Amino acid sequence: MQGLSCGVINARWVKPVDPRIADWARAYPTVLTVEDNVGAGGFGGAVLEALAPHGLAGRVRNLALPDAFLPHGKASDILKEHGLDAAGIARAVYEAVTGPVRKEDRI
Repeated sequence: MQGLSCGVINARWVKPVDPRIADWARAYPTVLTVEDNVGAGGFGGAVLEALAPHGLAGRVRNLALPDAFLPHGKASDILKEHGLDAAGIARAVYEAVTGPVRKEDRI
């Protein structure tokens, strides 16, 4: 999964969303938010709300835990199960840029 051009923004807080987010979102066809928490009411939702008035919410893809009861276990195992480990995030970025990867093409 190499050869992609993308930007990374390290959001150090959820709110307020940096007002420059619309400028950053215009620079790329897709915005992928990643958080190790429930997506509902989280950072991804805040980004969607910030970009909606600019007509950019359709570019956003959120990668987060589901809003559901999760089984007990090691955090690393739970994150991996939901694609929030390094390999899962890399795959989500690749698919956000190029489209879905077929199962037989996965590394």
